[in-house]
Amino acid sequence: MSNLFFWPALALTALLAYLPALHSYFVKDDIILILSAQITWPNLLTHSWPGGFFRPTAEMLFASQYALFGLNALPYHALSLGAHALTTFFLYLFLLRLLTDRNQSRICALIFALHPLHTESVSWISGQMSLFAGLCTLLLLYLSCREHSFWRATTILITTIGLGFYESFAAAPILWVTLYGYIPRIRRHVRPIALTIATLSVALPTSAYFYWRFAILGLKGGNYTVVPSIETALTNLFYYLYLLIGGSAMGGRILYYQPTQIFSTTHFLHVFPPLFIASIILLVIISTLYVRRQIQGVNTRISKEALLPIIWLLAALLPALILPERPRRLAYTSVPAFAILVTASFSYLQHKTRHGVIFTRAGLLFYLLIMTATLYARNRDWQTASIIEREMTTLIAPAQECASVVIDAPNLLGDALFFNSLSTERWLDLSTGRRLPIYDAHQVQPHQSLPLPTCYFRYANGKFVSTNPETIPYYIRGKNWTTTPTSQPHQSPPNSSPPPSH
Repeated sequence: MSNLFFWPALALTALLAYLPALHSYFVKDDIILILSAQITWPNLLTHSWPGGFFRPTAEMLFASQYALFGLNALPYHALSLGAHALTTFFLYLFLLRLLTDRNQSRICALIFALHPLHTESVSWISGQMSLFAGLCTLLLLYLSCREHSFWRATTILITTIGLGFYESFAAAPILWVTLYGYIPRIRRHVRPIALTIATLSVALPTSAYFYWRFAILGLKGGNYTVVPSIETALTNLFYYLYLLIGGSAMGGRILYYQPTQIFSTTHFLHVFPPLFIASIILLVIISTLYVRRQIQGVNTRISKEALLPIIWLLAALLPALILPERPRRLAYTSVPAFAILVTASFSYLQHKTRHGVIFTRAGLLFYLLIMTATLYARNRDWQTASIIEREMTTLIAPAQECASVVIDAPNLLGDALFFNSLSTERWLDLSTGRRLPIYDAHQVQPHQSLPLPTCYFRYANGKFVSTNPETIPYYIRGKNWTTTPTSQPHQSPPNSSPPPSH
């Protein structure tokens, strides 16, 4: 396919897959980060964001968006989708330097743009920090291969901006040096003196950033504690590989499933979604073909370029050996390696099987359809989560009798538990004028003592419904409140009247 048709087709496919996210609202920490972002000087260099993090460039981005758009979520999402598209384009330009086949570079860009692991960065407004850090990473890789000295001089600026978005950008120079040392084609484009200048241009602002953050401001790791251990490193590595292959986005909860839960009919497709199964089948077919040719005595020596995705992936996942990284932080450095691996697998099938062209095209189309459907489903989850968060004020504001609220909602986003976040608490304070404890029904212990009277609500089929009309003060159908009988221990306090029905 020519560029005239490829890029519009890719843009349209990605737009349709991310369409639910464009219509979603703020989720989890979005509002608290937006409202607390500062752009004034010199407070920008000394301000600590909620959670004890130092990300000045991200604060400037959030403060600028709030000044322009207020709390209208659509422009935020449009900016995220535009940044993701630009990142994909820079990856394509960089891959043209690595791969000999232009079509392979296009397929890699297509897989990168549609990989569901990116939803946490693109669909979540708070994920703009890791999204723009990923953009700076791919831009750095591309410009480092440019021969003009002007482009190499921009590495200081790009590094400073990237670190200011997210600390994970520190993995970018490690990845660049690894690829430079491993791929001869890159060394032909970049002379040793240019590499030395580029390395110093990255090392100086990186050292200054960490010295300012840890020594001057004393912010350390924020909410995260570095506890290096072999168990943590292996868990992180296997979990990231699971997510890259197409595993569920249910967050760390997957790690705590028991064997009986994993293979139960309820959880099986949560743990092994169709994209994960398709990727495993593809890798098994490739491995089988390779082993069969080895047995037949065919020369199947693995070239240096064939190991490129493995080397790239090892370099990209180095931070996971130390920190319990969340998926969004390493997605933009590790997904390109997975895209190269999948593309190389289909290329191998094309050359080593009978009717390879037809078989490969059909298989690639089927694989991309599964990936697009998975991406669309993940974005629907983000849209549903944002609806729940936005409607929560409607749910709680009239419940003047409630001393605490327990909400039974699906764990759509894994670690992003929207109603346990700082942003939700702040949003409810501003909307209802009262501090009301909110609990996740799945995390409440059987004998846990909650402030009484406690109101229970369940989200199902697109609306909040009563879990037990006999004992719960209120239930909601759509947006219409209706009073229901109450009983002990959920008695209404004296001299109070229920909110009127609408």
